[in-house]
Amino acid sequence: MMRKMYLKTLLILLLATTTQIHAQNSAFSENKTASFYSSFGIGTLKQSFSPFADGMGVTGVAIDITRSANFANPALLSEYSFTTGYGAFDQSLYIASKDGATASYSDFKFDGVGLVFPIMKRKLGVALSFNPISTMNYFGEQIGTIPGDTTLVSNSFTGVGGLNEFKTGIGYQLTNNISIGYAPSFLFGSAKKMKTSLFQDISYRTTSTGTNDFYSGLTHEFGLNMYKTSLLSKYDRMNIGVSFRLPSSIDVSRSGENILINGSYEQPVSSHLLDAKVEMPFSLKAGITYNYANNWIFSSDVVLENWSSFKSIDSGSLVSYEDRLRVGAGIAFVPEVRSSSSYLSSISYRLGGSFDTGYFSVNNNRITRLSANAGISFLSTFTASSVDFNVEFGILGMGQTELVQEEFLSFKFVINLSEFMFFRRQLQ
Repeated sequence: MMRKMYLKTLLILLLATTTQIHAQNSAFSENKTASFYSSFGIGTLKQSFSPFADGMGVTGVAIDITRSANFANPALLSEYSFTTGYGAFDQSLYIASKDGATASYSDFKFDGVGLVFPIMKRKLGVALSFNPISTMNYFGEQIGTIPGDTTLVSNSFTGVGGLNEFKTGIGYQLTNNISIGYAPSFLFGSAKKMKTSLFQDISYRTTSTGTNDFYSGLTHEFGLNMYKTSLLSKYDRMNIGVSFRLPSSIDVSRSGENILINGSYEQPVSSHLLDAKVEMPFSLKAGITYNYANNWIFSSDVVLENWSSFKSIDSGSLVSYEDRLRVGAGIAFVPEVRSSSSYLSSISYRLGGSFDTGYFSVNNNRITRLSANAGISFLSTFTASSVDFNVEFGILGMGQTELVQEEFLSFKFVINLSEFMFFRRQLQ
């Protein structure tokens, strides 16, 4: 009965789909869904692939907490004793401001699911995961006149899509202190961008034009984890984790779409425009974690990506791509949970923050990201499972005067299931 309940929960998470919620805006309209800046490049990048680390403001490349599946470093897959799975959902709220005017909007989405299977206890592990790695979801309006005419026209710009990643991975402990890992991924996704023109003069017909892009390709990630125990006390442990993703070429197929709207009747016309390749950058993550007295965790890591080599299939000089640097640091308290532990003594706490230079500039204005993170976990007293709540407050485009500055508040709900009964190890 218990096994059926856990498997049913995971199937529900695997079948979850993205849902968008539109909120009302106020003085000006920049975006009614997710970030205005998701319209550039491949969209807004996912910050963390570890639910536990997400509440600390770090990527988790050097965190080996096995109560939650961690896909930031494939070498960490060797650390697991029990089959572990997670599913995550995200609710984000945005407030954009420019020249004293503001707009608010919200976005609800599925944020990933993954499973780790230990083949040999704390020696060899494999994993499967599905995660969105970037999100595009925006809406903007511009009101003007037709060139050479006084007729008012309202142009609305919308975009939806993003890149997803289906990843497999394997981690193996080479020695008592060193583990390595490898994780190939299949990237796929789409991006639909449309411009709809609505004219004040009814003699003009409403038109909608845009493009549909479809992405697919393979990437390869390698990981290393080194640790040393009994530094200040016999319960201490220090981890140094490194992972890197090789640059790769992603195939892109673009089609065009034109729609003439006459009353309520739409006449869509689609045509294939081009086939091209997009070069995804080299990515390096490195971090250090110190586990003090088996309860306190201090972690810091960096991400380096050479986005300056990225070439978009969209022409224009408005956006330039820059090398990305992300720095994060955080602290966590994880109690020692027993079957006799009280409810309050079974709660884990996390706190941290990060700064991200971003990977593009708009009109020579770098779009940076500064955020503060916090999280709590309600730990099971009978299993290694838990329920996580993470929250993040941040600013996009901080200090911008020419462009929009966005403040965001993100809430994440994560279910972590860790049970021996999921999968019986074949080797001990």
